[in-house]
Amino acid sequence: MRNRYSWDFLGKYMVCMTVQGIVFFLFTIAVQLRLWRMLPKINFSKLNPCKRTSKNLGEDGLTMPPHKHSEEEDVDVARERERVMASSGNDYVLTVKGLSKR
Repeated sequence: MRNRYSWDFLGKYMVCMTVQGIVFFLFTIAVQLRLWRMLPKINFSKLNPCKRTSKNLGEDGLTMPPHKHSEEEDVDVARERERVMASSGNDYVLTVKGLSKR
């Protein structure tokens, strides 16, 4: 009778599963202990082509400036914008105000 734990039958799969278990267990511990904060900080702002600068931010430095309505805007889009801007924000789980395509 053949050994079920031989390398050709289940052995290679058992070894791979053991290695994966150890790696993912260590990864889970690293996430729980927040060990990635010890890694050196990488500055990705130089690589970002859509980098936010003060010229395209609003007065508070965090939000985009108000959207300028275009003449090509559909009636239903304008109506939805007015409805969202007039809402209190408590009606929905997520409300995005001032979203526009540029």
